Amino acid sequence: MGDVLQTIAYNGENAYLLLNNSNKIQIVNRYNFKKLGEITSQLNTPRFMAFANNNLYVTNDKYGGDKFVSIYKTSDLSFVKKINFTDNVERIVAVNNNIFVQNASFGFGNKISYITTSNNEVQSTITLPSGNINKMIAYNQSVYAIAAGTTDSYVYQISNTGTITKTYTLTGITDATNLEIEKGKMYFSSGLKVYAMDLTATTVPSAPLFTVANSIDPYSNLYGFSVVNDRIFVSDANGFTEDSKITVYSTAGSILKTFTAGKGSNGVYGN
Repeated sequence: MGDVLQTIAYNGENAYLLLNNSNKIQIVNRYNFKKLGEITSQLNTPRFMAFANNNLYVTNDKYGGDKFVSIYKTSDLSFVKKINFTDNVERIVAVNNNIFVQNASFGFGNKISYITTSNNEVQSTITLPSGNINKMIAYNQSVYAIAAGTTDSYVYQISNTGTITKTYTLTGITDATNLEIEKGKMYFSSGLKVYAMDLTATTVPSAPLFTVANSIDPYSNLYGFSVVNDRIFVSDANGFTEDSKITVYSTAGSILKTFTAGKGSNGVYGN
């Protein structure tokens, strides 16, 4: 397919496969993976994708270079527009047919840009009051961002109009990341520990759901973290020199299965 399969996104019956180092997006049928097309224009170290208003939105963040969102029509894959940024652009999600861009990467940055898809302009910038954003996701018509502080961490719920509506303070949990939400429950990690917390909870979990084994290097630990259909998939990248080890946990924290996958496995997608 190309070099470094960074992420996958679904739109209808199609899967969009983003190749970070190859500066291309391969489009395939999501059920048989037959190739349907590709995008190669206006991409420079692409990172993540989202769909809204019949368009595909792609974040691009060249180290030491340009940072922008490139927009394409899903109907014919033609280029529509580029939105330039001065801050980093990393994860991107669609909520209520509008786009939210995480202006933070690798634990640095505390801003989220809100793009109105009717004119593809930045409507506003949301600045989180505490912590640096490690991950942003969409769930149930809201945006959720997990941010790490030096002593505590935070999860912010943001409305589809760009307003912070709720803050979860993860007291005593440092450098929280890997946020996932399924069936009204948050899952996240801190170091080697994985936590679960109801969205309705008012107190922080007193103990982790489980603790993963330490890998051969710190960058391999929890390199992939996905929650799909009541299963928690954790990837140990195994030093990026051997196949990754995938461990599957129940939502109660017990190990269900282990298997190996390709080098640098970073995500699991339900289909």
